[in-house]
Amino acid sequence: MMRQMAVCLSALVMPALGFAQASCSAQNDRGDTCSITCAVGQAAVCSNAVGSGTPSCECQGSPSDGSAVLLVPPARMQAQAQRANPVAAQAAQSVRIEATNARVALNQKLAGLRDYKLRMSCREVDTGESVCHESHGPRCPVGVPTPGAKAAAQVVEPLCAGDIICYHRTKTVCDIPVFGKLTVTGPLSVDGEPKVTVKEPNWNDVPVQFVGRRLEYLNCGPLQQQQTFAFAEKYTLGERVIMTKTVEDTIGGELAANVSYSPGSGGGFGGGTSAKVSFSHKVSLSNSKEQSFTTEKNLSESVPVQLPPNSVNVFEAQWRKIDAPISFSGAVVLDASLSSNLEKVAHVSDVLPTAPDREVQFAGLITASAVYGLTIKNNSRPATQADCPAGKQGAVQLRLIEAF
Repeated sequence: MMRQMAVCLSALVMPALGFAQASCSAQNDRGDTCSITCAVGQAAVCSNAVGSGTPSCECQGSPSDGSAVLLVPPARMQAQAQRANPVAAQAAQSVRIEATNARVALNQKLAGLRDYKLRMSCREVDTGESVCHESHGPRCPVGVPTPGAKAAAQVVEPLCAGDIICYHRTKTVCDIPVFGKLTVTGPLSVDGEPKVTVKEPNWNDVPVQFVGRRLEYLNCGPLQQQQTFAFAEKYTLGERVIMTKTVEDTIGGELAANVSYSPGSGGGFGGGTSAKVSFSHKVSLSNSKEQSFTTEKNLSESVPVQLPPNSVNVFEAQWRKIDAPISFSGAVVLDASLSSNLEKVAHVSDVLPTAPDREVQFAGLITASAVYGLTIKNNSRPATQADCPAGKQGAVQLRLIEAF
């Protein structure tokens, strides 16, 4: 069983959720202390103890529901998607994010279990024994009154050197069991690898954007000429992820899962093009902002172009670019250390051994940007007198018609 939590260092950009925790501390006369921080919705109750008694720190009440729903407009994702995929961009303008506090969810499951023996209640009792010793007070001159000592609100004889002082002896007795609910105290950990289900889009419905260059070559001479078509442009390709259902922790820890996708034999894009999208990333389940797994790639091509005599040639090289929306969902099985108790129950999995009882759901949307399917076209026609007037005879010219 794995008890390690995968941590993502990306900072959250959404406002902090309105979860408030109660905490308190207590001590005894000897300086022993205790402190506690309770789950959302529980009251922290702490009591000092006299003498060497044990101070008390407890959480009372049931944890509140840790679910919250936020509406976050991911601006960068929206701006990028708008240029290439208007349909997906409209959906990204207002992404509904459901946030589940995993610590609260586990405490709710624990609250449904029986009460466990948490500790023993302690008190001071009289042993029935007396302890006596001589007073070390000042010598009392004969006939001179001395201040009296007060004990139990009664005046006793003055204490002088040699007087005998007696008092009752007490002891601490812990004989009353205190029962209550177990609560999560330690950091959350992922129990096993989360199972993730990926849902492909309808590839035929994914909008296609064309990128490339269209150039015109003019050969006004009587001989065949050769030119080189060169194209180079940088594009941001890869995957962008935004969680639609996050799994969070009250104390600020983050959880992660591996999300992978590789299309099968039927995968790819419509129109007879078999370009494929595949990825494998560790995605933060706690992060509500866009997570980028993109890289800047240089798209380039260099092709020789043959120009017949007295011709106009339109040369075009274009790629297809898509931003494919791929959704995923899954469940993460969690474990954590429990509050101290006398029944030696250490972890949540000890009392909730079945994995579904410790599952928390998550979901997200991947936007996969890819370029594929290079197409080259070269249309040639004879040059007219308007194309090659007297002053252009023998000239070769290049003109950019369109960059897209």
